[in-house]
Amino acid sequence: VEVGVEPIFSGDHGGTSSLSPVQTIVRPSLDWQRFQVSTTMEKMKDSYATMSLYRCWIRTVDGSPIRVDGVQLEAGRTEAGAFSPERAGMPEGEQFGRNDIASIINNVYVDGEKEIANWANKQSKSGHIQLTVRETGNKVRSEEPVWGGIPFPPDTLYHPEDVSLTRLDGTSVPIQAEVLARRPQDGSISSLLVDFQTDSQANATTTYTLTYGPSLRKPDQVPMIAKEQDGNLLIDTGVLTTTFNHSAGLKFFQDLKTPTGQTLQSGVAELFATDLSEERYNSKHNSPTHFSIERNGPLHAIIYVYGKHTNSAGAFLLNYELRLHFFAGKSYVLVEYGFENQNPTFTTAVTSMGLTLPLPQSQNLSCTTRSKLGQDERNHKLPLPVKLTQRHDLYSAGTYSTVFDQADGSVDVQLNQLASNRFRTEKSLLAFRDFARLSPKAVRFTSDSVTIEMWPSAHVHAVDLPFGLASQISFLYQPFSDDEQGANLVESPLLLQPDMTWMSDSQVFTSYLSDAETAVYAPRFHRQLTDYYAGLKDDILIKDTTGGFYYGAFGSPWFWTSNETEANRCLWLQYLRTYDPYWYDRAMAATRHFRENVILHGSKKDIGGRSVHVHGGGIQTTGNVHTGHYWITGLIWQYLLTGDKRSLEVAVDTSSVLMEKHTIKSYKGRERARLLMHLAELYELTGYKAFKDAYLTHYDFGQPSSLSGYYGSISLDC
Repeated sequence: VEVGVEPIFSGDHGGTSSLSPVQTIVRPSLDWQRFQVSTTMEKMKDSYATMSLYRCWIRTVDGSPIRVDGVQLEAGRTEAGAFSPERAGMPEGEQFGRNDIASIINNVYVDGEKEIANWANKQSKSGHIQLTVRETGNKVRSEEPVWGGIPFPPDTLYHPEDVSLTRLDGTSVPIQAEVLARRPQDGSISSLLVDFQTDSQANATTTYTLTYGPSLRKPDQVPMIAKEQDGNLLIDTGVLTTTFNHSAGLKFFQDLKTPTGQTLQSGVAELFATDLSEERYNSKHNSPTHFSIERNGPLHAIIYVYGKHTNSAGAFLLNYELRLHFFAGKSYVLVEYGFENQNPTFTTAVTSMGLTLPLPQSQNLSCTTRSKLGQDERNHKLPLPVKLTQRHDLYSAGTYSTVFDQADGSVDVQLNQLASNRFRTEKSLLAFRDFARLSPKAVRFTSDSVTIEMWPSAHVHAVDLPFGLASQISFLYQPFSDDEQGANLVESPLLLQPDMTWMSDSQVFTSYLSDAETAVYAPRFHRQLTDYYAGLKDDILIKDTTGGFYYGAFGSPWFWTSNETEANRCLWLQYLRTYDPYWYDRAMAATRHFRENVILHGSKKDIGGRSVHVHGGGIQTTGNVHTGHYWITGLIWQYLLTGDKRSLEVAVDTSSVLMEKHTIKSYKGRERARLLMHLAELYELTGYKAFKDAYLTHYDFGQPSSLSGYYGSISLDC
């Protein structure tokens, strides 16, 4: 057996170097033996330099499978300590580490009072915007949903019904519009979500005209997709109906049926998590703490659910979150499912977590696996029940295997194989985006259900979740059809791109130069920028990142132990400057990684309870907050461009950090500049009076800003 470690040495401001792996060959026996694999290095000059574990591994020399029951890792020692059978962690109640973390989690800083100018009697101006729908997945699309945020300059648009959409030939297109944000100063709309359905050829663009002006469109008179009736929530897309009830536990996807009479069994759907003793906690015992129709209209509805997995005694294990997208005329559901660890211990051991959904009676599962480079593609058709587990054999090294637990009890390990995004039975389809790259995952199909495991119950070990960690996956649930058209929506959604000049002139995403403009006005800088992003795009070490949870501990372009950079905003800005779909995908991945892994999700309140980790680049829980290390602009931009309410909620909730510290009079430099910038940004986004009051309080302290160097650039930026 080969045993190896590879450490990484990191400076506080980006100096990162990985040592050569150190490994040795050992021969296990039935008796306990101690083997020591150690490494040393010279300390860097940076006073904040730290040594951390990049990865370690235990594998057979011949490549055959091995099960490892326990590993003890020690740092800061030259001799190995005694083996302890206890799992790492802290006693209950000691997870906060710092008093300001406890305060941020427990205190309420914003009372919800808003001050936004009255817009009811204001009249929108008139004009036109060119919108382009871009297909990037090399697939033909038919009446596929597309939605996105359209920015507007101040004093331009006041009412969502003051817009209409037409094709180039002048024919009208039904749309659904929703206000994402208003400016507190005049009440005008800064970002409007526009939602419609469109056709597209593969790798093509389709152009529309969005016209704005007074009373262009009557309020929607057609039926809404979601409605409440007799204590139930009813969903009707025209081709799919179902019922929700949350009065006594969460009951979802009840009476799921089609107009032709196809019906699925009620009571199957549940969310669950299991602990080390294999006790199962689920969503059926207690009602969710939050349940709402988050978006509703004739074309698109979103149902939002948030609660705790509990057992019969009322104890809980992890919080769950669910957003279910329903679309007019569609028999599929876009599911956004995730968890937050708010259990009051430093780490919480979990053996599995996931959700189960009903399916029609079926006999076989069809799916595809392939090698990392796509050369060895294998088609599989397996009798039910069957479970597929996607493993990452070397943490963050990009080596995979797919394991099939088959109906006859046999286990088939497909080495160096990645599962595809699509799983089909004779009557149903399940499709993911980047299934194989999102940490270990599993899907289990029976004759009448499917279980999606965010963390697999077999073939990997229990995971110790740090306090405050979260994760989310998105997938398409199509219970009544195996037509693969709907899979495109989750694998490669259509992009809605407003005119590039309009985007910049709106100043919603600051003032910036497009890629073409920098080439003319700043050619030397343009060349540097082009070279930098070309390297970021082509670097295989960054492109193929795997590991813990959403896009992994290395799944972001910034350095490993540091989120001390606005990588999210920079990636979004590069997308806005170029409209290159690659940067859209990278920005989405980096923003989601930041949102789930770098944010400490301490508690669920109306406003507050979250914070941004300092130097928390992966699944580390640092328990440290700092207004100079506070980066939420990328989250806000992602919300304004996509309407993703989770990004809005997380960005606003991290305001606890700013509100906790805005009365510190000694702040100057980056601490002062970032605190003021983001308080102003949050006020502009939400209109909450508390943010403006905190801004004015801190501004009046009058401390100077830095004028040069790294901190000076932050001051200029802010």
